[in-house]
Amino acid sequence: MKKIYFIIILIILSKLTTIVAEASKCNGSENFCSKRFNEVMQLVTHNSTSTDQKRLFGIIPNPTADQHNGLQQQLRDGIRAFKIPIHLNGTTAWISHTLPSNELNDWLDNNIQIDFIRDQIKSNIGDQLWRIDAANQSLEDFLREIKNFLDKNPQDIITLFLNVFIPNDQLGKITDLFNKTGLTNYIHNQQVNQEWPTFEQMIKNNKRLVIFADSPVPGVPFSRNFIIENKYSFKSFDELNNDLKNDTYLKQRVQNFPYRKSGIGLMTHFITSGLAGSDTKQILVNLK
Repeated sequence: MKKIYFIIILIILSKLTTIVAEASKCNGSENFCSKRFNEVMQLVTHNSTSTDQKRLFGIIPNPTADQHNGLQQQLRDGIRAFKIPIHLNGTTAWISHTLPSNELNDWLDNNIQIDFIRDQIKSNIGDQLWRIDAANQSLEDFLREIKNFLDKNPQDIITLFLNVFIPNDQLGKITDLFNKTGLTNYIHNQQVNQEWPTFEQMIKNNKRLVIFADSPVPGVPFSRNFIIENKYSFKSFDELNNDLKNDTYLKQRVQNFPYRKSGIGLMTHFITSGLAGSDTKQILVNLK
């Protein structure tokens, strides 16, 4: 009987050791804990929810897919930064990777050989271009997934890039959803040109959601004005490599950037194929 107790105690101690080890990690690594937010390179999925796992009308490969895996698999793979394009579906904030109508029509003409199907798609989509992303979903559903992850993973920090395509007078809809889903309390409020806190500090303060928005969304305390990025579309690896090495305009922007302490570089690193990049990613880098 004593041996059984001894084994049980060992198992319990083993479990506690694992819990303590996990609690000492920051975004999966102990090495990140002492690093400031802008001192850690992070991988960002571009148009994160637009996957090729969904098919348009159930049969056509998603014409705007940029990713192979959905949000949950990306989280399991260690991705902690996501870029999402936000549109309106009627009066509801919606996530969808859309295209200009002329690009869509060109793609349909070149890829859909059956006239009836092609014409039906054009007429049914009309002005509702958010429909062309077969993986389109409500912003609320996406934010609830992020909230659920943060609740269950208290040592992790999530970064969101909001690529906003809705009128300024409708931006409050985004704010409302952050409040409704309970994410507002997680948002880190970074002061302009102040040093970023360390991962450990952000986790301790439970301010584990960083948001960059390209429109002045009410209640979102940080904007993409503090980000320097390179081009977003490359046709070959040589073109990408040359851009990173020889883009004097980008280098000048970095040198003259007014927010050195809080500024962050966003390096686009993907090759554009067809209407969408293939498994596209971006990288947050330190400007210093």
